[in-house]
Amino acid sequence: MRSGLNGNEKGISQEEGSPHEEEGLRMGWRNQMAEQEVNCKPGDTTSGHAVSSRSPRHGWGTGFAKAFRHGNKPLPVTVIGGLIVLFVSNYVQGQYWLSQHRFLLSQARADRLWAGSLSAEDEIVKAVARRLTASAMLINAYENDFGETQLLQIVKQHNLMITEWDQSRVVMNLRIATYFTDKETGNQWQRLRDDIVALKEGVGQLALAAKPARASQTATCWQLLTKAEADADTLVRKMIQYAEAKIAPRD
Repeated sequence: MRSGLNGNEKGISQEEGSPHEEEGLRMGWRNQMAEQEVNCKPGDTTSGHAVSSRSPRHGWGTGFAKAFRHGNKPLPVTVIGGLIVLFVSNYVQGQYWLSQHRFLLSQARADRLWAGSLSAEDEIVKAVARRLTASAMLINAYENDFGETQLLQIVKQHNLMITEWDQSRVVMNLRIATYFTDKETGNQWQRLRDDIVALKEGVGQLALAAKPARASQTATCWQLLTKAEADADTLVRKMIQYAEAKIAPRD
């Protein structure tokens, strides 16, 4: 009985093999598979063990992993990010510079218009004042019956002011059209010019009038002068209002 069991155990041991023998078989199989993988190309089935074309040694998995590892490196990411930041910074800086440049140009233009309007206003006021003053002096000379010598000097000065006015009138028309483009100022300037023409004609009639008729003509000339002075004052106020509302630089 005992020997039978031993015999059976021996038979089982011979069929299954010892652990050392099984380990030897597995190592031999692994070596054989490794040799076949080295000698075979992807998709080659001649040796009985085809190597898949998607094997990590040959397929897309290895390339994707390499690309991922390459793109995941800190240096390329830092360089690309730095270039983007630099581009955005330069763009923003360029837009800011362009905005500042436009603002400065606009401010410079407003300053030039403001300075030009002040200069035109001063020029027109002085020209009108000289013209009306010359007429007032001549009316006063006839009214008070100045002597011939003194009267001739005043007449000569009056005629010089008329010539100066006629010469500067074209320039003043241009000043008004350039700096005071509103209709009200333009119309008021025309009224003043008409007043000065009427005053010139009235003073001319006064010089030709006989002494008995001078008193009446002198009163007429004073009325024409007063109207011209009032229209000149209105013109100045309209120029100031327009310049402050439309031309004066804003803070």
